[in-house]
Amino acid sequence: MTALELNARVAVLERNLFFQNLDIPTLRKIAMKCAPREYKRNDVIWMQGDPSNILAVIRDGYVKIVKHSEGGKDILLELLGPGDVLGAVVLLEGRPYPATALTLDRALLLELTRDDFLDIIRHNPAVATQALIATGARLRRAHEMMRELAVERVEARMANVFLMLASRLAPDSSERVVLRVRLTRRDIAEMVGTALETTIRVLSRWEKEGIVARERGKIVLIDMPAIRRLAADENPAKL
Repeated sequence: MTALELNARVAVLERNLFFQNLDIPTLRKIAMKCAPREYKRNDVIWMQGDPSNILAVIRDGYVKIVKHSEGGKDILLELLGPGDVLGAVVLLEGRPYPATALTLDRALLLELTRDDFLDIIRHNPAVATQALIATGARLRRAHEMMRELAVERVEARMANVFLMLASRLAPDSSERVVLRVRLTRRDIAEMVGTALETTIRVLSRWEKEGIVARERGKIVLIDMPAIRRLAADENPAKL
C-alpha cells in the first residue's frame, strides 16, 4: 500500500464518529487492516438475516439500508455516504444483520473482518462507546422514518425522502439541488414505500408544476420551499 493510499484511508476513517478521537498512528493501523472492495450499482453488500462477519466504511458512493417487511414491502431505513460505517453494532453483538445493505450507485468500501474489529475494540475501548452512541442516533432516525411511512401521505413522504437525499447527496447546494446519484422512479418508490405507478404520477405532476426536474438522468429539486411545504403536509395535492 502506498503512503498516498494509506493517508486517503485515514482521511475516510477520521470522518466518522466511531474513529474521530483516535490518534493518527492508531488510525493508520486500522487503515492497514481495511480491505478495499468495489461494488456496482444495486449490488448487495449483505442481506437481512445474513451472519454478521464484516464492518464496512464507505469511502466513495452511497449505500441504502432496507428492511424487508413480512408483507413483501421494502422500507428504506437509512442512506449512508462517504465516511459512514455500517454493520458495527451487530458485529459487537454477534447477531445477524437486521436489514439489507445495497449500493445506490457505484461504491468503494473499506471492509474490516469481525476479528479485526474486535481486536481494535480490545485495544481502543472508546471505539465501542462511540459505535453505540452513533448507532443510537441512527436508530432514532430509522424509527422516525418508519413512523412517517406509516402515517404520512404519499406526497409528504416523497418530499421528506427528497429532503433527506438533499442533505446526504448535496449538502452544500443552494435552493436548487442536484442529486449526485442516478435515481430511477423505482428507487424512489422503494424509498417512499409506495407503488411505482403512484410515484410516477406524483413526479409527473411535480415536474409540470416546476417543483422537480430530471437532467442527464439526475433528479433536480428546483423549488425547495415547495418541497418543504409538501414535507410538512401543507395543502397537499390529492392523488
